[in-house]
Amino acid sequence: MSWACQYSIPSNLSVGGLTQRLQRLVACRIDTQQSTKRTFYDTYDWRVYASGHALEEQCMNNNTATLHLRSLNEPNAQAVATTSRNSLRFLQDLPTGAVRRQLASIIEMRALLPVASMRSRMTSLRLLDNNQKTVAYLELEENHMLNAAGHTQGEAIRRACLVPVRGYATSARRLSRLLTKDLGLEPADADPLIAAVAASGRRPGDYSSKLDLHLDPSMRADAASKIVLRRLLDIMQANEHGIRNNIDTEFLHEFRVAVRRTRSALMQLKNVFPDRSQNRYRRGFQWLQQITGPARDTDVYLLKFADYHALVAPPLRSGLAPLRNFLQQRRNIQYRRLTSGLDSARYNKLIADWRAFLDQPPPKRTTPKNATRPIGDVANERIWRLYRRAIKAGRTIDDNSPAQDLHELRKTCKKLRYMLECFHSIYPTGEIKKLIRALKQLQDNLGDFNDLQVQSEVLQQFSKEIYAKGRAEPETLMAIGNLVATLRQQRELERQAFYGRYEKFARPVVAAHFRRLFHDAAEGATNNQAP
Repeated sequence: MSWACQYSIPSNLSVGGLTQRLQRLVACRIDTQQSTKRTFYDTYDWRVYASGHALEEQCMNNNTATLHLRSLNEPNAQAVATTSRNSLRFLQDLPTGAVRRQLASIIEMRALLPVASMRSRMTSLRLLDNNQKTVAYLELEENHMLNAAGHTQGEAIRRACLVPVRGYATSARRLSRLLTKDLGLEPADADPLIAAVAASGRRPGDYSSKLDLHLDPSMRADAASKIVLRRLLDIMQANEHGIRNNIDTEFLHEFRVAVRRTRSALMQLKNVFPDRSQNRYRRGFQWLQQITGPARDTDVYLLKFADYHALVAPPLRSGLAPLRNFLQQRRNIQYRRLTSGLDSARYNKLIADWRAFLDQPPPKRTTPKNATRPIGDVANERIWRLYRRAIKAGRTIDDNSPAQDLHELRKTCKKLRYMLECFHSIYPTGEIKKLIRALKQLQDNLGDFNDLQVQSEVLQQFSKEIYAKGRAEPETLMAIGNLVATLRQQRELERQAFYGRYEKFARPVVAAHFRRLFHDAAEGATNNQAP
């Protein structure tokens, strides 16, 4: 079946009226009738929709519900699960089966949130041929949208879906023509999800943390930079409510990524904004990164806990339970502190002043020497400089280099990545993606090495704190010790893998791409400015 079989029913025609008119034209009988509450779920960043699926819960008048995960392109291809009502939030809340397996790689750690709800009267008609054989089903819906309080709002949305029976495609096509030409039905949106979300004033995919901007390389650097920074501020503020309400860990993660990108841009875009403003906001966002760090760090430990459990020798695994309890209690405390920080006058003033600064149009005359230069030229210079710094630093690392050297290279790579991502739209899409992909492979290695280094040290400290509070049995200390030893082994494997990752990033073909896109363009701009 294709989505050409979806129809909208005119507002002046009820489902009952359509059924009566249809019965005069073709043999049919009512197969089933039922009323249900339908709720559509997705993550805050629309991961289910982006994967080409819709997730719908249908609740009857009992304590159970059916959960339907269907393809947006092939609605008959769907997995169904039975679950308890009002229990749908995280992957682990779902019963084992096809729905959970398919969602696992889609939503990962994100919470499922209701994006639209409606009450539906659903009628299924069986369409028959002259021999009284079923050739198709016509599913009729009368949907009343529900607001946040559960009350109906707006006009009813009526839809029809023609479902052909295998082997009766010709009959189905004839019925499709009858529905459109004789009964006045029109092709509808691909899925009820689209209409339901639209009725709530939203659209699928209306939030993303991606920097989908379209900058002109000839724009003034200060004007272009403000566009990027304003988008980052929008992302931060869009994630505030998820942090305050502790919905899932990705709200804080995306908030912090936007903060880090902001800090990086303020550091790298030198002489674009007045020094006084630049220094003030650099300090402000440094503070913001500091107050959000502890909560995020604990989130990471809890997200990795299943991996930690698997890394510990089986006889010792039960000893990790006190560590999990310790981390959960620590997280609760840190989120309360974080929420207090977000409620503080300092935070509100920082965000309000920053928004006002970004909304100010660039002055015609300004003292920073890079403010009025084309953003393409400024970005080229900074990206090329960061790339050369990364190549030089990586070349000096050997087996005797301290971990700090790899950490510094990691920070340089992160700054380079942020610059590439923030200003990707002024470069050819295909080429910039290749460079980001090449950089990411090295960055992942450096990030894993750093994480393993920090985690092994911090987990040791945690074991001391647990012991000092009298919550650690010998099994717990042994389990954490075993885990730390394993993490250190993995850290050394990542260190040895560094050389291959670095050589791959530093290879001539990647260097040529960086040189052509950034160095040669920067040189050309300088020559054009020369008298």
